[in-house]
Amino acid sequence: MKMIIFLNLFYFLAISINAQEITKEAVDELNQLAHQSMRNPPQMKEKVDSAIHFAKELGYKEGLGNALKYKGIYYYFTSAFDSSAYHHHLSLNIYQELKDSLSIGKAYLNLATTYSAAALYDSTTINAVLALKYFEVLKDYPGIGRAVNLLGIVNFHQKDFDEALKYFKQYLRNAQTTSDSSEIASGYNNIASVLIEDKQYDSAIYYFEEAIRLKEKLGNLNNLGQSYESLGSLYSKQGDSKLALSNYQKAYILYNNIGDRRFMSECEYNIGVEFKKLGKLDSAEKHLIKAITIADEIGALQILHDSKRSYADLLFLKGNGLKAYEILQASKNLSDSILNLEKIETIADIETKYETEKKEQQIAVQTAEIAKKTAENERNVLLIIALMAILVLLITVFLLFRNRAKRKQQLLIKEKDLKVKEAQIEATLSSQESERKRFAEDLHDGFGQLISALRLNMNNFNKDAEDKLKFKAFEHSEKILDDMHSEIRSIAFNLMPVTLIQEGILAAVKEFSRRINNSEQVKIEVTSFELNSRFSEVFEVAIYRIIQEWVNNVLKYADASKITIQLDQYETELVLIIEDNGRGFDKNQLFSGKGNGWRNIQTRANLIKSQIEIDTDAGRIGTSFILTAPIFAFLITEKMTNTADVH
Repeated sequence: MKMIIFLNLFYFLAISINAQEITKEAVDELNQLAHQSMRNPPQMKEKVDSAIHFAKELGYKEGLGNALKYKGIYYYFTSAFDSSAYHHHLSLNIYQELKDSLSIGKAYLNLATTYSAAALYDSTTINAVLALKYFEVLKDYPGIGRAVNLLGIVNFHQKDFDEALKYFKQYLRNAQTTSDSSEIASGYNNIASVLIEDKQYDSAIYYFEEAIRLKEKLGNLNNLGQSYESLGSLYSKQGDSKLALSNYQKAYILYNNIGDRRFMSECEYNIGVEFKKLGKLDSAEKHLIKAITIADEIGALQILHDSKRSYADLLFLKGNGLKAYEILQASKNLSDSILNLEKIETIADIETKYETEKKEQQIAVQTAEIAKKTAENERNVLLIIALMAILVLLITVFLLFRNRAKRKQQLLIKEKDLKVKEAQIEATLSSQESERKRFAEDLHDGFGQLISALRLNMNNFNKDAEDKLKFKAFEHSEKILDDMHSEIRSIAFNLMPVTLIQEGILAAVKEFSRRINNSEQVKIEVTSFELNSRFSEVFEVAIYRIIQEWVNNVLKYADASKITIQLDQYETELVLIIEDNGRGFDKNQLFSGKGNGWRNIQTRANLIKSQIEIDTDAGRIGTSFILTAPIFAFLITEKMTNTADVH
């Protein structure tokens, strides 16, 4: 108790110290400590309040703006959205006085984030667009990504899923460009949410699992909770309430640990809905009441509306129609305040005005640049004439040295290219010889034996043989002919699958996997995403042979029981991922080895200008092979025959 009194006394003495003894560096240090305490709101508030007090004492505007920003973030984490928006507006005013463009953009972004959490989507759009303007001028790519993500969230809540998906994909590309794992995980999560609405559940599960993997690695508990909650929503749409409840409860535990009451109320609502589906009305009522209580306390209008509407439905089921009607009317009033038609039109108008203004600004900038360049050219004419003689001499000397260096460089490049081509030709010839040898062995071992057997059967058709023996020989000969037909089909498939030419790469890979799966020694799964195009024969054959070569190596050396082949098509590239659960290996041995298989893969990869990554290590279980190939030069059509997703 004495220690507590002493600490409090020390605190009050500290804030009464003469401002001359407090430095700007001390305010900055308090703001930094507040930033580090974001996941501990009580500690954060203590640091922020001290920073605000000392910054006012010093008249330190920049420090005060930052402290007010963190106070707004504190209120956001405690779900006090009105207070959060108020403090972000105060910090914005200070940044505008200081003409700090980056901080102004971030202040607008913080406001948009706060309004989004409060389901005020017109205000979200206004502030997100304003933030986007500043970030684009500053080329601040993380800021651009977050602003675009918020516009995607607004469109998602408006049920405009195509527009939302466009924004979320832009957000993901931006995050991948900046290699921001946390933002990449959020991008996966948001895209998966749209795919759920489009009923592409398998693709959505893939993106959710990728998001969860990244968030667990980063230790991002809040965003990890959102992924579990979204995954629960997916299972709910599929009618699997057991898995839905499991994921909602995981999310609730994470939100509760960090004190995020807004998402706690969401989870309570979702859990209540699932219990209602299962007919457990008492459990459903308990969780829906909790959701309403929390949402009402923190001002989360969207959650409050949905929870009251679901609670009203439950009361109708339990026979309490009067109370149900009252709650239903309250939810309708909330619905009107969240997002009406006029607000939707306002949001669309804001986005249109932003795009128009952006184009006008680009035209104005280009016009100004042209005028500036014209003036500079006129000023430089006299100087150019005066220096012409010197420049001619310098250019002559430079060209002599440059030509000499260029010839030397070209010679080195030609020698290198020649060596590469010789290696490729050697690998190709070796591969062709191996194919011929295997083809000859197949013909000799397969057809040779079958023809010999057929010849022996034919001897039983002589005139002296009994009719019964002739009939038996005829039946045996017919079976041998069937075996010969199967052997011909197998050899033809190995040389060039007809499916690859007629139906494309995906169908051919699936047929290849079926043949291997029939052996029951290994299980191969084939998945694809957005692969709806046909490519040139060179491209498809190269991809197919690379898959065939790599899978054959896995079967030979990795002792794997499962192989996954994934083909994903994006706007500009095709991504091939082959994963197995077999033994890993030392990549350096592969790169430095002289085996024809790896050289064949490299040759075909170079042919289609693709890049290869391999993730493995000796003593580790599992290997990943990733190939990224540009598709514009090889694209033929956007339509392709649809086949089953997984074998």
